[in-house]
Amino acid sequence: MKNITLIFFMCLGNFAFSQCFVGINAGTSHYFGDLAKAISPFASGNTKAVVGLEYGKSVSTNWNVVFGFNVGSLSADDLSSVDAGRVNRGFEFKSTVIEFQFLMDYKVLNLEMNGGSKLQIGISSGLSMVYFDPKHTDDFVANLVQDNESYAPFSLAIPVNLYLGLSAADVVYFTQVETRKTFTDHLDGFSNLVNSESKDSFGFFKIGARIPIRNLTGNDCL
Repeated sequence: MKNITLIFFMCLGNFAFSQCFVGINAGTSHYFGDLAKAISPFASGNTKAVVGLEYGKSVSTNWNVVFGFNVGSLSADDLSSVDAGRVNRGFEFKSTVIEFQFLMDYKVLNLEMNGGSKLQIGISSGLSMVYFDPKHTDDFVANLVQDNESYAPFSLAIPVNLYLGLSAADVVYFTQVETRKTFTDHLDGFSNLVNSESKDSFGFFKIGARIPIRNLTGNDCL
């Protein structure tokens, strides 16, 4: 028990005095659900925009703790499906998506290159809270949903992010692929009205940068 307590306080001490960073990113958002099924799951839904902010703290050479915020939108329309049955059904939706996330970020590769820059490959996962508000432009569909569906506009989600980064002058420039597996089947507003096989998912494709706070304020952390 004493050893566990000692390790805990050692980790806490490392966390308290470690380097912090802020990040900004932007890219595209993608819906993977029951509407607008395509030949490839990555072609489902309509491409929309997303922007994100993050605050992170390095707890070791390869581990970061990251708090993130994303805001974007999702949409899909059965009329763009390759499935004739879905085209005839004609369901559609548009939704704002707001996400707060907590992540543990691990650098799988941190390879030093010529000139002092570093090539990084990393993965992160954790837990996020997602807010969504599906709307339907077709009045018939909107009334159908109102009469048959009931749900809360919040869901927990499991985020998984893979990134490729280049560190130069302490700033990390990266491109990142993200997926979100939610715990709701109502991300698009539909559950009872469709033959749903699983919970809804969505994802992001982003580019961005992480900047050490000392480069901005002269201090390691805010």
